[in-house]
Amino acid sequence: MGERLRRIAIDEVRTMGVEVSVIVPVWNMESYLERCLDSLGCQDFESMEILLIDDGSTDASGEICRRYENRSGKFRYFRKENGGLSDARNYGIRKAAGKWIAFVDSDDYVEKNYVRELWQCAQNCRTGAACCGYYYEGCGTKQIKSPAFYGRIGIREFWQYILSHDEVDTSVCTKLFSAELFHDVLFPVGKKYEDIYTLYKLMDKVPAVGLADMPLYHYVRRNGSISQSYGAANSRDMIGAFREMLGYISRRYPELLGACRSFLYLEHIYNISSLSKAGFFSDESEWKKSRNYILKHWRLGQPVQKKKYRFSAWLIRLVPGLYSRALFCLAKGKEWAAYARLAGQRCDTGL
Repeated sequence: MGERLRRIAIDEVRTMGVEVSVIVPVWNMESYLERCLDSLGCQDFESMEILLIDDGSTDASGEICRRYENRSGKFRYFRKENGGLSDARNYGIRKAAGKWIAFVDSDDYVEKNYVRELWQCAQNCRTGAACCGYYYEGCGTKQIKSPAFYGRIGIREFWQYILSHDEVDTSVCTKLFSAELFHDVLFPVGKKYEDIYTLYKLMDKVPAVGLADMPLYHYVRRNGSISQSYGAANSRDMIGAFREMLGYISRRYPELLGACRSFLYLEHIYNISSLSKAGFFSDESEWKKSRNYILKHWRLGQPVQKKKYRFSAWLIRLVPGLYSRALFCLAKGKEWAAYARLAGQRCDTGL
């Protein structure tokens, strides 16, 4: 009874004046979870809560979450039956007490000023959404993408950033949203690429977006994830999600129709690349569909592509089998090199 009353008292304190709720879906991430939670626990922003939504983990993730909850009043732990990433995020949205909502995936981590900078950007720009730059890490490499300036932009300009494949991405994790936006918008349960399906619905509710000109979020591509995370189902969901989002953009802003078509053309190149790296070659049906799209829209895609994408499209047209197998071998080589570096680090540290 005493423990129950203590938790009720803590919850009452937590719900008083919480400014930002950070939702962290957790499912079998014991190897990465502590780094993620450490980065959130040391945020230089006081009025926040961190909701740990355990989506039915079968490893030690739940124990780790409970430890952090006991360590700091900022953490709130919830366990639910497994329902997928979208279901876990929606659960977190219902439990959130903050006026603003951010999302962090449990295998990623953030800079210590992640929450403060996004919140301050939204306040300064007087917007219902703000976004930041990011790091993309994996296989021993790190890329940095970040908006070129700090300030407020209109939604049309925001979509131009998205369609240019530069500086701003479609993930919700690099963004902060007013909690009011989720009153009638939730993530689609049962679909992959849920961010793409959801982002345009949220952005349709705000007149402008705040840009924070700094990378604050770290995406981490886990070793071995290429062969485990992409396949025909992913391919269909990815292309389907982008078609839906681009359909909305082109209807809302007809002047961006050409940019939308070029964007989808490039996504078909990405799709073929991802399928190939995962071991699905040119005889696979989704691979063929993307190649047929490239063949049909060849002239459309050429003017807007970087040189490397023009070269990829050329290879996909003329030597599809060679292209797919070459990418597969290259991807596996990078994975083995990453494993070798990790093994060397463990030897050096005695682990």
